[in-house]
Amino acid sequence: MELLTAVFSRLLSMALMALPVMAVVVLVRLAMARLRVPRKYSCALWFAVGVRLVCPVSLRGLLSIFDLPGLYDLAEATGSVDGAVSALPPVAAAMAPASSAATALPPPAAMEGTVAVTAAASPSTGEIALMIASAVWLLGTLAMLLWGAVGMVRLKRRVAQAVWTGGEVWECAEIPTPFVLGFFRPRIYIRPGLTGMERTYVLAHERHHIRRRDPWWKLLAWCIVAVYWWNPAVWLCWVLFCRDLEMSCDEAVLDALGDQAKRGYSLSLVENAAERPAPMALAFGEHDAARRVKNVLKWKKETPRVAFLAAAAVLVVVSLCLNGASERSGSWARLEEGDGSDTRTFTYRIGKEYQSYLLYAEVYDHETLLSRTILDCWPLGEDWPDGQQPDPGPDGTVTEARSRRGTATLRAELMWSGNGTGTDMQWWGTVSTASGGTMGTNLGQGLVPEQTYWGMGWGTVGKSPGDRIELGEDTAVAVACLSTSPDGGIYAFDVPQGTERPEAALRNDVTMVLRLRLSTLDAESLRASFEAEQNGFAQTLFDLHTSALDAGTAAAMLETMDTASLGTYTETYQPQQHALDVAFSRQPADTDVLDRAMTDRGTLLLALAEDLEEVRWSYPVTAADGGEETITVYWDRSQPDGWARNLGYKDLRELGRTPAGVEALLAYLGWSDGETSLAQTLYGLRTDVTVDSLPQLRQIVSLLGLADKWSSQWELTAQQQTDSTLELDMGTAVYAEQEEALEADLRKTAMVLLALQEDLHAVRWSYEVMNPDGVSDHLDHGQEFTVSDANAWLDLSSSMIAQAGGIKALGSSPEGVQALLDYLSISGGETTGAETANALFQLAGEESPEALA
Repeated sequence: MELLTAVFSRLLSMALMALPVMAVVVLVRLAMARLRVPRKYSCALWFAVGVRLVCPVSLRGLLSIFDLPGLYDLAEATGSVDGAVSALPPVAAAMAPASSAATALPPPAAMEGTVAVTAAASPSTGEIALMIASAVWLLGTLAMLLWGAVGMVRLKRRVAQAVWTGGEVWECAEIPTPFVLGFFRPRIYIRPGLTGMERTYVLAHERHHIRRRDPWWKLLAWCIVAVYWWNPAVWLCWVLFCRDLEMSCDEAVLDALGDQAKRGYSLSLVENAAERPAPMALAFGEHDAARRVKNVLKWKKETPRVAFLAAAAVLVVVSLCLNGASERSGSWARLEEGDGSDTRTFTYRIGKEYQSYLLYAEVYDHETLLSRTILDCWPLGEDWPDGQQPDPGPDGTVTEARSRRGTATLRAELMWSGNGTGTDMQWWGTVSTASGGTMGTNLGQGLVPEQTYWGMGWGTVGKSPGDRIELGEDTAVAVACLSTSPDGGIYAFDVPQGTERPEAALRNDVTMVLRLRLSTLDAESLRASFEAEQNGFAQTLFDLHTSALDAGTAAAMLETMDTASLGTYTETYQPQQHALDVAFSRQPADTDVLDRAMTDRGTLLLALAEDLEEVRWSYPVTAADGGEETITVYWDRSQPDGWARNLGYKDLRELGRTPAGVEALLAYLGWSDGETSLAQTLYGLRTDVTVDSLPQLRQIVSLLGLADKWSSQWELTAQQQTDSTLELDMGTAVYAEQEEALEADLRKTAMVLLALQEDLHAVRWSYEVMNPDGVSDHLDHGQEFTVSDANAWLDLSSSMIAQAGGIKALGSSPEGVQALLDYLSISGGETTGAETANALFQLAGEESPEALA
């Protein structure tokens, strides 16, 4: 029975794939008829329909009608993309036998005192319907073949007394119209008394059938009709195909005899019109004699131009219909069956850009993330020649790759103890292998906390059979929720999008999320990358994500961000105000540095705590009168939300819901586990926009230490809106003996600016010089330093840096910037993430010199 249902399922898929081809052929045939194109070209078009109904494999070509919107989905659904054929057509998968899914799973492990909650699989209503339909189809096919055979036998009995008149022609008085009968040695049967031109017309018509081997083509078409007897579209194609066969023979006779034969030939058709066509015979007057007469009277001799264009059109149409849809990039899974309480079955396809996959589980105790565990990690097939598996490893085992296209199943089970409560849960699953088999496995158990569970609910992506899900690099595929309450209640839940934290964790006691990660790395590298990621700074921060901040979580966040390195502090969470206060006990050495550092930490806090609206930090400073006053800085979501939008997120809350979002924010702020090199920081401020975007450049000057060593009153401006020259006014006076040192530092600063700023061609600086008495000469000293000057300084050195290709080339990579810093003897190998973040903060907050003013 399974073989019968599989064959019928395949026929359903092939019938669906043939429907668009039938439509195209009928429309093209209609257009050709209106243009008076000979019917022999219409006959050739039916080849595409026949192949689609007989052959399950599509050709590989550049273009196909199945590349059109809507038809591509049909090709995918029937497993006919780019010549591929699925093992079991998904068209009937919603009614597929249970053996293709549940029975393929290995039996649950024998665990003492435990029983799986899922019941033994039994045929569903859909499966029973499919089996009944398969049996009815088989009976109908046998009946059609029997009808054809009986008709053939009756026709042979009718002509048993026929008299041979020479050649392949026989006369029989029992037949209503002339016809051809037979396959290996076909005979032409005519009525006695058929003479003259009428006999010539009939014999010419029937002999053309024989020369073209039409009896065999009609037999093949009848067999297709017998198999697809339940399909009205196939019956329509049968009628049109037989009509085209007869009309093309009519036209062949006229082409041989000329226009003068039209009238006589038409009269012969009327005289020999058959009321009922015979399935196994080719009768002269069958298949709508009236239409054939009209076609004869309108016939015109074919010209070479018409022949060429018609042949080209047929070739194009047949190719478009027989080619399979070109495989598109992208990966997807489609739910085929499953009611949420038993096995879920998916069909899937994974794009060729991915080389491996990793399935992992996240476990939450309410909203607290407890663990992330790898459940399955395998290479994807088609990575080896001819689909072969790789060579055995050192231990002699061969790794079975997973298929990029196939069927996967998933089932969750709560393991019950003897007293009616659960002790653990586990996942079971199967997936298609590259060699065409199916591999089942216990994906994991012992992942949830050891405690008593009273109930479980679970679900997967896709709520109804046919729902299709696009697979990204990280996709949540299933959620299971467990209840520790005696009532066993489970609150409603949905599968989260991407790597978002599940909302189900907010309402249920224990939640487990299954996530699928696709990667361009090999399986071993993917596993190593995932394990390293779990120990990363972004992941550590994301693990603290919460929708309802409390004092303990706030303290943990500040501690993780190494806030103590900024000074001694106390934190206070104000739940009614949704605000966090951080009070530093001592005056900072540099208030700007502290504010920049806390701006970063405040932004991260707002991203990680969804209900937090404001972060406030305060510190004491010396007042103008010598006393002490407290400065308080308020930091809300308004500006960081803009940064999040710059990174492609709706707001800061959405950004903080995934590890990738936190990682992106850290990169935006310039953090790398809290520290980054000066060269990396400077490179992060590199820009290829116009020089009017000055915030980065001012931050570069600040990071190079001019303010600390010479003056905090310096100012950097652009000479004009379209000028590519910067002016650096130190805003101070120096003694003559300091001028040389200042010039050296300014030259170094200019070289770094020229390297990092793509459109910058010159830097001018100015300052005043004081005499020994401390009186300024009120004259601007300094010079203009250009790209050519910078390259000349590099060329004077014997260092390998001279071979880098110029000052601009040095600024094109962090390594080049580091080489430049080493050459200029600029230290400061590491700067705090706060300093880096401040540069980006200024960049986001100030867009032009006018805004800065």
